[in-house]
Amino acid sequence: ASTLSRKLINFAASSLLAISFALASHAQTFNNPLKMGAADPFITYQNGTYYMLSTSLSNTVTIWASNSLQTIGANPHYVFDTGGFYESAELYQFNGLWYIYYTQYPNTVKVLESNNGDPLGGYHAKATLTTNTYDASLLQMPGGGLYLMGSTYGSLVIQPTSNPYTGSGG
Repeated sequence: ASTLSRKLINFAASSLLAISFALASHAQTFNNPLKMGAADPFITYQNGTYYMLSTSLSNTVTIWASNSLQTIGANPHYVFDTGGFYESAELYQFNGLWYIYYTQYPNTVKVLESNNGDPLGGYHAKATLTTNTYDASLLQMPGGGLYLMGSTYGSLVIQPTSNPYTGSGG
């Protein structure tokens, strides 16, 4: 083998070794299940706290908060009664406020807006974002563009939004 080939092989091997050590140092042991009676998990992390939302057989959107994933399911914060079964709730922060997106039958994505900058603070119903999409997620592009992604009867779709609670077509 040439000197260049050996250098490339050594570089690749040392890179894989470094990645393995990095992953091992961040590996955690979890007590499963994190939360019983829940589905469709969504977890975000900000300022030393994990925030988890999930689907349950309830009308109440609940956020669990903890500084550790090992105890994330222990501290429920009930933030909003949707008035009916909901699923696939997700939590995002835009411009200092928090927004919860969830699907409510039939295929309607609704938006809750926080009353202040506290993700565990009060929320109010802000908008119905779309009536033809479910299991929505948001994508914020590096240039600032905001997009709603979701499912529509077996197809994945994406559409622009003009702000966190208003669709702009597509």
